[in-house]
Amino acid sequence: MPKRSPVRKENVLTWPRNVRQAVDAIAVALNSVFMLVRSRAADSASPIVRAFAERDHIAWDRELLRREADLLRTRIAGLPPQSRPHYRPESRLAILQLMRLRHWTTERTAEKFLLHQNTVRKWLKEFNLSPSAPLFTGAAPFNKLSEAAQWLVHEIRALCPEPEFGTRQIAARIVRAGIKLSRSSVQRILRKPKPPKPNKPANAAEATEPVIPHHILNPQKPNRTWHLDLATIEFFFVRFYVAALLDGYSRKLLGLSVYCDAPTTANMLSLVRSAIRKFGAPRFLVTDHGSQFRSRFRQAVKRKGVAHVQGRVRCCQFNGRCERFIRTFRIWQRVTLFAWRLPSIQRKLDVYRDWYNRERSIHGLGHRTPDEIWNGVPDPIHAAVPLRENDPVKPALSVERRHFRGDPNLIQLDIQIVRSVKRSA
Repeated sequence: MPKRSPVRKENVLTWPRNVRQAVDAIAVALNSVFMLVRSRAADSASPIVRAFAERDHIAWDRELLRREADLLRTRIAGLPPQSRPHYRPESRLAILQLMRLRHWTTERTAEKFLLHQNTVRKWLKEFNLSPSAPLFTGAAPFNKLSEAAQWLVHEIRALCPEPEFGTRQIAARIVRAGIKLSRSSVQRILRKPKPPKPNKPANAAEATEPVIPHHILNPQKPNRTWHLDLATIEFFFVRFYVAALLDGYSRKLLGLSVYCDAPTTANMLSLVRSAIRKFGAPRFLVTDHGSQFRSRFRQAVKRKGVAHVQGRVRCCQFNGRCERFIRTFRIWQRVTLFAWRLPSIQRKLDVYRDWYNRERSIHGLGHRTPDEIWNGVPDPIHAAVPLRENDPVKPALSVERRHFRGDPNLIQLDIQIVRSVKRSA
């Protein structure tokens, strides 16, 4: 076998440990002697000696600051230009002031602060010619939220203390009522004490239409793609099966049926056919690779003009619409007492289906309910306006919790916003 050429090692200067410790000890000793002499000079009775000591102390601090600045500049200079941190607006103004005070040129300023010369020229041009100079003033600060919005968040939290009714749902309900509020704002408000109840009105803004892309899993209109999936529920070691059929665009729950045993292909075809008779045939039907959705099921739905679509094996995200619904359904199912008889469970599921379609807001589609998306109701998030602390008039707010068809675990909130209307003389 051919011999490998030896690897050349670079000549690196390495100091033994004893030498390093000796050099460090000598430097510490010299520095201690220097500090002792300077402290003795600073306490001298002669004003001339004290002046020299003070001047020496200032020169020493200036040298240390210069070394510190050089180290920081060297670290930033080692980064690529596109990865270097940006200067804040107040820092840009300070750089131009130092440029005037030190009488630096554009090239000298760019070299000192690791900038491009055109960047400094751009700052000078905007500072001298721009009427607003956003590079130096920055963006306008975000106004503080009104006490009315803060009271409303605390009131909803007190009426709905359930863990599953979280900050995202609180923000969605407030946005649907006409007040613009984000989830992070709700979390920040709940960390503060509850303000007093307001009683003055404000104004609203106009609404615009959102733009939603078109895809088989993200359709741009209702009744184009349906999703079908199965789930199991247990009650005292008795297992039931639930089949959920919902629309992929509006998330409207088109069918929710319970079975005492594993459903067959005939059961799934019956559920799909009943939904087609009521809502019309979709273009696609998305399912998993269960035994119920094989050739017989595929041929039956094809005769209805529906294309049966199945993702890869063990690809749960392909049928993610149903998976997300089942996650929401299990939260309600865990705290709801199911009866032993199958018709009683089906009646409870019918109530839950009506609540889900009417009251459950969809965060990914503008906080609208499935019925509103199905019927084409405009997005309420564009009509919502924030309540600011400095608004001249404020609305009168009230909120009330109700039980949907007597089920205490199905929350129905009634938020009232009374705004004053100015009358012309």
